Amino acid sequence: MAYRLFALLPLFLAGVSADTMESMNDVASVAEPMAPIPIPIPAPAAQQQQQEAPAVAAASPVISHEQAEAVVKAAVAKALEIKMPSNIAVTDPSGHLVSFLRMDGAMLVSIEVAQKKAKTVSMFGGKYRTGDLYNVTSPGGPLYGECIQTTNSGLLFFGGGVPLKVGGNFVGSLGISGGTVDQDQTIANAAAQSLNGLAPVPASKAPVAPVAAPQAQAPNASVLTQDGDKEAKTL
Repeated sequence: MAYRLFALLPLFLAGVSADTMESMNDVASVAEPMAPIPIPIPAPAAQQQQQEAPAVAAASPVISHEQAEAVVKAAVAKALEIKMPSNIAVTDPSGHLVSFLRMDGAMLVSIEVAQKKAKTVSMFGGKYRTGDLYNVTSPGGPLYGECIQTTNSGLLFFGGGVPLKVGGNFVGSLGISGGTVDQDQTIANAAAQSLNGLAPVPASKAPVAPVAAPQAQAPNASVLTQDGDKEAKTL
């Protein structure tokens, strides 16, 4: 009772009569409390963005270092078989170097050539071998011009670059340089086939169907050997 009188003290001081205050007190004592009205609270902005953000696709397959080393090992074996020291480059699907080896006796001038062959395959999405692009990038071809030769720090369009696939998925590229176009292509083909027995890399999309392209062998580009007195080799 005392706390009720204390609550009515301001009214008493304002000149409200005791009867009026008692009536107000009786009404307050029988009135039922009102249920609280729920007020929706918006979720934080970060949470809303997380809920509304589309699902991110799984990463595309990329050749592992172990797989790249297996390709290099197979390339070395074939190069030794045909007695042609070579430079061997393996890149990922974006054209970035994953593994590289220069065999004993391989020409220094072919180091960059091997890497550019692999990069060229990656820049075309693994749909072509470098030799397949020779005709279309030669004079009179639909892709002939200075731009295609110099884009992406320079691309190369003669044999020795091949796509690498695991379980039907394009996972990287291989570039071989050190011998003739035919020798480079022979080594590249043998090394690429070494991936057939490996487990497929998980992929988020179906493999790209092969695209037909004109095939032609590029003319030999002669350079002097390291000895300087032997017959010229080709890249």
